[in-house]
Amino acid sequence: MFATPLTGSIRGWCLATLLLASHGFAASPSAPPPAKSDPKAEVKIEVAEDGTLRLDQTTNIAYAEKDVVLTRGSVRLTADRVRYNSVTRDLWAEGNVHLYQGLTQWICEHLYYNFDTGQTILDKSRAFNYPWFVHGEKVEKVGPKYVVKNGLVTTCDEPKPHWGLHARSVDFYPGDKVVAQGVTLRVNDVPLFYLPHISRSLKNDRQSFDIEPGANSRFGPYLLTAYNWYLDEQLSGAYHADYRVKRGFAGGVDMNYRDKVLGSGKLVTYFAHDIRPNSQSWVNPYETVPKSRYRVAWQNQTQLREDITFKANVKKQSDSRVIEDFFRDEFRNEAQPQSTLEVEKYDPGYMMSVWVRPPVNTVFTTTEQIPELAIDVKRQQLFGSPIYYDGSLTFAHLQKHFSTIDSNSFINPLIPFSTVQDDYNVTRFDWLHQLSYPQMYFGWLSVTPRAGVRQTWYSRTRGGSPAPGFTDGGPQDGRVAFPLGLETSFKMSRVYDVNDTFWDVHGVRHIIQPVVDGAYIPTPDTRPGNFYQFDTSGRFDRNLATTRLLPNDFPAFDQIDAIDRMKTVRAGVRNKLQTKRDGVSEDFVNVNVYGEWRGTSYPYLTQSGLLKNQRSVSDIYSEMEARPFKWLILDFDSRVSSKGDLLEANAAIRFIKERKWEIALSRRYVDDVDGIFGGSSDFYSFIGHLAITENWAVRAMYAIDTAVDRAYMQEYSIIRDLHDWEVSLNLSNQEFGNGVSEYTIYLACALKALPAMRIHAGQ
Repeated sequence: MFATPLTGSIRGWCLATLLLASHGFAASPSAPPPAKSDPKAEVKIEVAEDGTLRLDQTTNIAYAEKDVVLTRGSVRLTADRVRYNSVTRDLWAEGNVHLYQGLTQWICEHLYYNFDTGQTILDKSRAFNYPWFVHGEKVEKVGPKYVVKNGLVTTCDEPKPHWGLHARSVDFYPGDKVVAQGVTLRVNDVPLFYLPHISRSLKNDRQSFDIEPGANSRFGPYLLTAYNWYLDEQLSGAYHADYRVKRGFAGGVDMNYRDKVLGSGKLVTYFAHDIRPNSQSWVNPYETVPKSRYRVAWQNQTQLREDITFKANVKKQSDSRVIEDFFRDEFRNEAQPQSTLEVEKYDPGYMMSVWVRPPVNTVFTTTEQIPELAIDVKRQQLFGSPIYYDGSLTFAHLQKHFSTIDSNSFINPLIPFSTVQDDYNVTRFDWLHQLSYPQMYFGWLSVTPRAGVRQTWYSRTRGGSPAPGFTDGGPQDGRVAFPLGLETSFKMSRVYDVNDTFWDVHGVRHIIQPVVDGAYIPTPDTRPGNFYQFDTSGRFDRNLATTRLLPNDFPAFDQIDAIDRMKTVRAGVRNKLQTKRDGVSEDFVNVNVYGEWRGTSYPYLTQSGLLKNQRSVSDIYSEMEARPFKWLILDFDSRVSSKGDLLEANAAIRFIKERKWEIALSRRYVDDVDGIFGGSSDFYSFIGHLAITENWAVRAMYAIDTAVDRAYMQEYSIIRDLHDWEVSLNLSNQEFGNGVSEYTIYLACALKALPAMRIHAGQ
């Protein structure tokens, strides 16, 4: 006998609440059970205003029709028709069924579900667990997993997916992973490749395949493959297997780890049997590259204590060109790898560290520290007085190792000239004590005088001898320097009541800060020419192959071997324009202009081997950053000689219209009148991106050096949005000089839901 049907109410919805004896139910990992403290869980059933809800009291089965919504704990179900047995806890649903369990959503036509056991059977279903969709003809829950027959795994949200991994069977663990057997990758029903087994984590997108087939002049036809694997938060990595017709087989393993004891780090290995290792001998004709080539890198950071950290960065390679040949992107960032081991102790008042820079790669010219102890005392008040103290202490055994394959090894970087290229080593002790007395006068003028003493001791010296082949060195010696200085500055500001919606300016504050910094060091008792040089980048001039002024105070100036007499006055003016945008203070114009007067002149060595002296007045430097609009960014810096000649200029302008277009123009100009950098350059670059339609876009990059009339690099791309994938056809050309250039055409496919998964095809 059936109960009287329950129909709509004045609210438009009917709600029946069935309070049922419950023993809980097993759910998937993404669907936690109701609170254990409530043994009687409610099942709520809602239907539409014109729907029906009735209860058969003899069978304890509730029947609901028309836009049914059933909820119990974290489980929510919607369907056209539902039957629910309050005794056995069985649920049958049909017609546009949606089952929500935590982060997982199931869509099907027919569903059976038991609230006690969690048993689930679905026909022609589709599940969603971001960013993956799992389709199947029949789905059954077995323990913590769902077994899907004739399944499909994809990120496409269309009813008929544009692409997918078609599998004989799929084990779906909600919120955890998807494991598939007998997998075929299909794009628009076209099979591309087959895999017998695949496992994919739902917790991250770090598991993926990288496939890059192609060909170029260096490698010939090639196939580069990588499988990026993820075990858990503690261990992940990648397997590489590559083949290049002109160079042979290569491969390696990368591993990322995170451990409470070992700390976090990364181990990278790569080995290649190079059948043509010297095919690019024009790069460095002084080196013979072996066929067995490799690189091994280890990076690690371990927190020994809250205030003590161990850091390791060790990079070993078979020859100087292995990174350049096989990992060009990495080579652009670091042409000569550095290896260091460090234990660092941090304290609010000081920093203490022990460094080891071991002789890992002897193919390079390196400075080795075996070891170096350093203590840096931060600026702090002395016993509550107005006087402040800061200082440093270093003790190191240093060794200079010269490479035998350096194409520039015939130029000795030391002054006076010498062709000495034998290795040398020294034990060096250096300490600095410095006092400063910061004061504010008249309420606006900041004045900070400073005075210090710096003493350095060397276990052996050059003995003042510039003779070629000199290796024995002179006796131990030292140097005492007395650095003095005075820095003064003040700020002026004014607020303008300006409001302009076009410029997005809401009030303007103009800040001006003139700064003058004078530094003086009397001539030390021993000049730099008597010491072996370790930390001066090859020469101890004040320019050091850079177009920017080096620090003129301690401890910022850290080239210990180059300390010499000094008499400089550095002056500059900082200008800022600030406004409020979206209620936040913002610098929309920032300008800094500065220069230096030198009472002492230092020699520097040009690329052609000429010795020149610095001018008494430095070049004038200017730096500007401007953000006049959210869509416009301006950057400019320049270097002008004291005679008014433009020596360097860097300008960049960037226009941005989000999702529509972006244009970036830049110019880098260097007039190398002193021959420090091996020649002048005038470098222009253009980068543009334009979305033609919602699905089509073009991108172009062009760079040219007009000083040598050579297009350095150009690249053009056509981009197509295919709903799930972004596909781009790219054509590029790069010139390396010496008549060597490389043309590349490649097709790149990126799965938008999983940007880590990429497929490249190129020539």
